[in-house]
Amino acid sequence: MMLELPLTTLGDVDVASVTARTWAQRAGAPKQVQWELALITSEAGSNAVLHGGGGHATLTLPEPRTLRLEVVDHGPGIGDVAAALVDGYSKGSRVSLGCGLGAIQRLSDVFELRTLPGSGTTLIAVKRF
Repeated sequence: MMLELPLTTLGDVDVASVTARTWAQRAGAPKQVQWELALITSEAGSNAVLHGGGGHATLTLPEPRTLRLEVVDHGPGIGDVAAALVDGYSKGSRVSLGCGLGAIQRLSDVFELRTLPGSGTTLIAVKRF
């Protein structure tokens, strides 16, 4: 099962977050996992829109009781991944707590971040239940 969602505006991020939670619910995930996946989707999607110029999210069920989110953008990439994963780091012009990537990493059972300057970013988060 696969679902692809556009991430062009913050409205798209809201739709993706609600869709991810509903999708997790239909997959039989407990409520905590549903809400964690929604939060992960919201944070990763917001980053793609605000810092990466937009992109898309793909939700899959790679195996039983496993939810996988992949968010891809085509922005400038992340120059310092280690710094970006530390709470309080923010590179954007908007007011931000700078906790998004660190929160995604903490909430995920598997977390992968691929980025190259000028080549965009791919974030993969896996939740098991």
